[in-house]
Amino acid sequence: MGARHPRRAWSPGAGPVPYARDTVEAIVLLHQPDQLVWRWSANVVYTAKSCYRSTFQGSRACPAWKLLWKTWAPPRVKFFHWLANKDRCWTAERLRRRGLQHHPRCLLCDQEPESMHHLTLACPFSRQVWYDTLSWLRLPCRPPDNEPTLHDWWTTARQHTPKPMRKGLATATLLVPWLIWKHRNSCVFDGVQPSIQSVNDKIKTEAALWARAGALGLRAVLPVDWDDRTWHQFTYQEGTTHAPGNAQRVQQHLIKLADGGHGVILVANLPSGADQG
Repeated sequence: MGARHPRRAWSPGAGPVPYARDTVEAIVLLHQPDQLVWRWSANVVYTAKSCYRSTFQGSRACPAWKLLWKTWAPPRVKFFHWLANKDRCWTAERLRRRGLQHHPRCLLCDQEPESMHHLTLACPFSRQVWYDTLSWLRLPCRPPDNEPTLHDWWTTARQHTPKPMRKGLATATLLVPWLIWKHRNSCVFDGVQPSIQSVNDKIKTEAALWARAGALGLRAVLPVDWDDRTWHQFTYQEGTTHAPGNAQRVQQHLIKLADGGHGVILVANLPSGADQG
């Protein structure tokens, strides 16, 4: 299973194949028994750890891995950010590169061509959503301002955020682009009109649900009364005292968010007065 060599002219009477002869002459024979040598560890001894690491030889590290995989968020949100980081989301720019039908400008701002960078960091619509969300969470960092990547902005914002609030900042960094992307999809496929207020309301509602599903860092930066207020908005409808079955639906949504080992939801955590059956 040696390396391939270019074809060379050779006849049976010409002696050994030239490149085979060179290879054989380079071998030094010793008066010792042969032994297996594992080249992927310093002591040439095989270990499962060195074997695992050898599978990554030649691979390229993702600079945003810590933000993507070490931050609390539902698995589908992390997967979305992984695709976005690799520019694999079907934005208008990617559709254009594939020669597919696309809208000429961003539907949220109607000013520039739509790309993932524009949607998450440069779009005036998105920047206003960022500003409103960071203000609501009382995070002291400034909103994105056309940084090269979301990871670059998060790295800078993290330095200007107190340590107890950094986990909340990281989760919010994944939450905001996710809901901007969902709102963008609603505009594209459902004909919804862009609305900053609508996105802000969804961010606040989803943030409270994420906090109950296990995002403790995000819960630490939520306004004090917002979590319970959002819960009651889900468990009570149209001024009734109880909404039968509504609490169970919220619990199922929270368990879905926590799927994948990100959190444990306890039925005993229902607020007093919420319908449980």
